Amino acid sequence: MEIFLQKKGLSDLVEVDQAMEEQGLTCVCFLVHLLWMIVPLLLICC
Repeated sequence: MEIFLQKKGLSDLVEVDQAMEEQGLTCVCFLVHLLWMIVPLLLICC
């Protein structure tokens, strides 16, 4: 999945976010972005 996302590129990720928002999954999308920011910090601290 990660490799697929890397191939798609950042612009396509934005399109995915917009599509998710249209489906009412803005909250889920937001939580996922938070996790991507928090998890690396936790790994560095621990």
